Amino acid sequence: MLLRKKIIFYVSFCLLSSLWACDNYLITNQQIPPLPNVSNTFQTTSINFLKEALENDEKNALASYHLARFYHNNDEDSLAIIHLEKALRNDSANFEYQLFYVQILKKQLQYEEALGFALSLYKTFPDDCNVLLELSDIYLQKNQVQESSKYLKLAREYIPQDARIFYLRGNIALQVNDTAVASQYLQKATKIKKNYPEAYWRLAELYSQYEMFNTSLYYTNIGLRYSPKNPQLNFKKAEVFRTLSLIYPQYQDSAAFYYEKTLYYQPKIYQAAFQLGIKYFKENNYVKAQKYFEHTIKYNKEIAEAFYYVGICYSSQNKDEEALKAFERTIALEPNNYAAREYYWNTKSRIELKKWQATNDSLQKIYFEQQKDFIEKVQQEQEKIIQEEKKEAKQEEEKIKKEEEIIKKEDPTKTEETKDEDEIFFLL
Repeated sequence: MLLRKKIIFYVSFCLLSSLWACDNYLITNQQIPPLPNVSNTFQTTSINFLKEALENDEKNALASYHLARFYHNNDEDSLAIIHLEKALRNDSANFEYQLFYVQILKKQLQYEEALGFALSLYKTFPDDCNVLLELSDIYLQKNQVQESSKYLKLAREYIPQDARIFYLRGNIALQVNDTAVASQYLQKATKIKKNYPEAYWRLAELYSQYEMFNTSLYYTNIGLRYSPKNPQLNFKKAEVFRTLSLIYPQYQDSAAFYYEKTLYYQPKIYQAAFQLGIKYFKENNYVKAQKYFEHTIKYNKEIAEAFYYVGICYSSQNKDEEALKAFERTIALEPNNYAAREYYWNTKSRIELKKWQATNDSLQKIYFEQQKDFIEKVQQEQEKIIQEEKKEAKQEEEKIKKEEEIIKKEDPTKTEETKDEDEIFFLL
């Protein structure tokens, strides 16, 4: 039984190691790869092995740790923390587990908790470069530049040419608005470590802020060459194309393409869904627009504008009940949205009218329908009269032209005399 457990765990570990090695493979093809549409059964198999290993031995800290890594890589940090805390309970002294816990807390923006854990690690491992870099980054996120620089300086004594050193130096320079120095350090980081999506994203963001869009696209393209599935880089490229499309509309499709890729690789980036919703809304494709606005609301229920557009999309499809709820939510989030208030009352009036029509007796219904038919008939008759008047006017104009042509043929001098008389009359 013990041998079986060891075999299961060893196989799952090898599978995951191979999987992570594949993820780090440098892609040299610069063309946009097609989006995959087949699930990774290889990955699923390895995870099942790990789960089975945990079922057989709940105290298997290493299996819990690798499951946490898996969920972290798939942006499911809530599940990652559960398994990582299990690993820490069973092996609390493991440095790798503790450092990973700091990184997850930092990713979830829990900087105070991450800082406390990192400082306790620093007391035990004061010379560890990873701990020093994590402390530097956490303090930087808390806008404490001096503390960040202090730990970064300590790390530089051990690894002066590490890409992370230059990346953090670039971020510190950005914090103090020294953009030229920041650009140099970030570029240095990408030269040392080619596959460094965070550094490419930071460079692209820096240059797009100064409307240097060609340079921004240059860095996103290089980053995507090495990390084509990186959602942040895909989103950054989409944002650059969207900004350009305000002046050059031909870039709209490019922006939409990269927003789609962003959502494929990371559905939680709801901003991409919102921008796609706006695009299709402007094209009057309300069904598709509604899909993306609802995707936005799924991940962020505090965006009033998304509810507002959803309401209009429902209204355009005659779904007044759903539209009314959306407008109610818009007004709750943004009380001064007067357009939403107007839509709300118009929608509510339509709903009340439909209720009145449904509950009214048959005679009144017949009368209402007759009145409706009468109004339509009057409108049709008025339209017919207008068309006939236009036709008669055209015929009269053609008749006058023909008469003038006949007079001109019979006596050309007469028209000249008439013209002279008109000129004399004008002068008088």
